[in-house]
Amino acid sequence: MHFHIAHTPYLHAVTNALTAAGLCVLEWSAEPDDPRTGIIAVTFATPAYRGHDTALTWDEESGWHLVWGPDGHDIGYRYAAALGSSVLPTPADITNAVQQAADRHPPITASSLHRSFEDMDDGFEAELRAYAR
Repeated sequence: MHFHIAHTPYLHAVTNALTAAGLCVLEWSAEPDDPRTGIIAVTFATPAYRGHDTALTWDEESGWHLVWGPDGHDIGYRYAAALGSSVLPTPADITNAVQQAADRHPPITASSLHRSFEDMDDGFEAELRAYAR
């Protein structure tokens, strides 16, 4: 699989897990950036997020974040909270974290790097390839 799209099956697996758990996924995409990134737009039917656009963002260096901000606001998402403590948590682990965050805003956190996208010897590519099977 081509390097810049190798994360697509992983993001697809997370999207499927969220949908299977009854969460409302609006759309998703995997971007061939350096580092590789992805976004899953979601909607929560809870008072905590009323009037907010919400999404899950992922990149291969810092992992998953829940982001939110005022609906239709031109500057995008204002708030971010890290989900998980690794770059490649299982789809079930991300789904559980999102379900826990659905009722209340999680603490806003700074992004932390777990790996460098330039590191080709850390086993990350093999972990990604496992989702392509």
